[in-house]
Amino acid sequence: MIGQNRVVLDGHDHQLIESIKTHLSDLLNSRSGCLDAYRDHGLPDLCQIYQGLPYTLNHLMQSIKHTIEKYEPRLQDITITPISDETESVITIELKATLCTGGKVSLTSFFMADCSANMC
Repeated sequence: MIGQNRVVLDGHDHQLIESIKTHLSDLLNSRSGCLDAYRDHGLPDLCQIYQGLPYTLNHLMQSIKHTIEKYEPRLQDITITPISDETESVITIELKATLCTGGKVSLTSFFMADCSANMC
């Protein structure tokens, strides 16, 4: 995943956010089935997601939410929303969540056609 993340914060949780962004980037760039001990760690093959668009976009959104809910406990009340047209070569999502400290966060991630993701 090449995920560029745009961060909007309530409060002063910058170190926490940077740690979460790093973890999310690693998590969303992982592919499910690659770790024997954690078969559901990561996302499905993004190349297959792109080949099946627009029909696979909902599956990707559900997979992202499930993966983050399971493997990033510092985020709660997670919503994942696609914010770009899936006909483009980039799928852009917005992640909104409540931090474990009570603050709110909004992140943007770009899933590139080369099967990578960027967090912003």
